[in-house]
Amino acid sequence: MKNIRLLLVLSSMALTGCASSNLIDFDDLSTTTSPVVAVGQSFKVGDVVTHTETGIKIMVLPFYWANNQPAPDGFVEVVQDGKSGGTGNEIHFDNASLGVISPASKTINKLRLKFGEYGGNVNLRVNEDLYNYQDFDKIPPQLGPVKLSVTFTSYPQGILTLTGPMEEFPIDGYPNVKFLAVVGGGQELWIDDLEFWE
Repeated sequence: MKNIRLLLVLSSMALTGCASSNLIDFDDLSTTTSPVVAVGQSFKVGDVVTHTETGIKIMVLPFYWANNQPAPDGFVEVVQDGKSGGTGNEIHFDNASLGVISPASKTINKLRLKFGEYGGNVNLRVNEDLYNYQDFDKIPPQLGPVKLSVTFTSYPQGILTLTGPMEEFPIDGYPNVKFLAVVGGGQELWIDDLEFWE
């Protein structure tokens, strides 16, 4: 398969309470035209979906190649392939990125997600610094003030955890949105159970 990387972009998020977390499991999504997002639906760059339970909006964003050039097109799709290590719906990327948007500016101190990464490079952007490695577990464990941990539950499925202050930062092309982290892989990446804490 092509060595394609995608970016998962996590933006400023609405968070409630230090002890509680916000969980997006991709089983409860809607759009302005579709009150229930079904398995098999795909979304191209610029589309916005809402996590119904929390009200958090998720926007599909462009993917950038290793040479920092944007891919010409791309999409994410809702699937039940069982490749992320989660249950129910999961997200499969195809040359696109996924951004989580919040109406309020916040700093998060922990982020965790389940992933299945079956090939290609991965990207991680934390506090505006970009890390480009072959696999999540090849990224250094200390990213400035943020600690990275990768635990494989059933290789190549695992859990990616970021712990430490993650401040918002801008991304070119989206002047009105601030982001907190960028996580990515390629056509070979599936994710589920995105969870974060203030």
